[in-house]
Amino acid sequence: MSRDTHHKCRDLSKDYLQCRMDKQLMSEENLDNLGYADDKKVHGAHEYDKAKEKAGFVAGKHIAKKEKWWFQKSNKGWKEKSSVPESSPTE
Repeated sequence: MSRDTHHKCRDLSKDYLQCRMDKQLMSEENLDNLGYADDKKVHGAHEYDKAKEKAGFVAGKHIAKKEKWWFQKSNKGWKEKSSVPESSPTE
């Protein structure tokens, strides 16, 4: 099942929860509080048809050169900062 069709299962899951409450397998709850209120209903949802992928689109393919990570871009001076300075013995 596609990830964009969850709204089709809304009534089924609502009936399932109501059945569990009727058979005392879970505590009585107002289904509106569980996200089944009419104002929470999904309107105008449609399934994604993957038209771009079918036409050959590949995400990230347009990036021509390899990018460096943030820590690779500005590593100047790390060795100097991380080296332990030689300390003279204090008397």
